[in-house]
Amino acid sequence: MNALKRQLIRLPFVRFAHHVAYYAWLDLQSGRMRGTFFVGLGNLLPDFYSCGFMRPFFWRLAGAHMEDCASSVIRDRVFVEHPKNLSVGKHFHVNRDSYLDASGALNIGDHVTISLGCRVLTISHRGARHEEDVIETTSLKDHCIVYAGATILPGTVVERYVLVAAGAVLKGETGPGGVYAGVPAVFKGYRKDVDPALYA
Repeated sequence: MNALKRQLIRLPFVRFAHHVAYYAWLDLQSGRMRGTFFVGLGNLLPDFYSCGFMRPFFWRLAGAHMEDCASSVIRDRVFVEHPKNLSVGKHFHVNRDSYLDASGALNIGDHVTISLGCRVLTISHRGARHEEDVIETTSLKDHCIVYAGATILPGTVVERYVLVAAGAVLKGETGPGGVYAGVPAVFKGYRKDVDPALYA
């Protein structure tokens, strides 16, 4: 019987059908199918600003915990991985082509802005062939801004009123009200557009 299985799996169609069935079952079991379906539906909407107010409701159907859908704006071509692990506060704004990985817990506070083409990650890999997943919690706290093309690495805590500069790659903990820039991102000073009393 095992010899017959080995022979059958060598046939391209059988191998293809096996892979499709196996990974479809994994997607269904993990809840990823539901999340991808509803996030994908939201991305089918045209890229009108008004449609940006509708996409948060699709994210909630996908399993995301969104405190106030009506106050958030999600632009076109934003993808979230495992939305059931995503928690979002009020007045969240994320721009086009951004990727939010909520494989681990991803916590986003109130009045958070994520600009064009950003990446926020909760999973990395280790091992000789990077075969082992390392899941960490990533947090973006109230009033922080992540500018275009920036990457927030797993386990990072972006504190209140922090500004992450365009193209920065940020890892670790930050201080409230700080400006972080560079690869890797380092502290450059405090925001001058915010009253220090707000984050002291």
